[in-house]
Amino acid sequence: MAQKLRAKGLIPRAIRMMERALMITERSELEHPALALEACKVRLNFAAYLSEGYRNREAVKVIKEAQDSLTRLAQWALQCPPEDLAVQALGREARTLHCSAVVAEAAALD
Repeated sequence: MAQKLRAKGLIPRAIRMMERALMITERSELEHPALALEACKVRLNFAAYLSEGYRNREAVKVIKEAQDSLTRLAQWALQCPPEDLAVQALGREARTLHCSAVVAEAAALD
């Protein structure tokens, strides 16, 4: 829904929708590492909407939150046994998203 609003140029409404999505994911992110990873994805998308709405300072703050969470996830995955393929896949995705978050931060600061 937020994507449709964004496509129509209704960025403020899309931002409000993404704020609600983030609140929903934040409530459950401590329940499982996969949910924490999904919350990071929502944060990065939310930051993109904020940046598009010329709210770059807020976008950088949200990106930093995602980076912190992704770092914790990647560290946790490294401490788990390498035989646990699901955990290792989650760790790889967290590291990949962290790289994307660094690029997003640079774009928001530009």
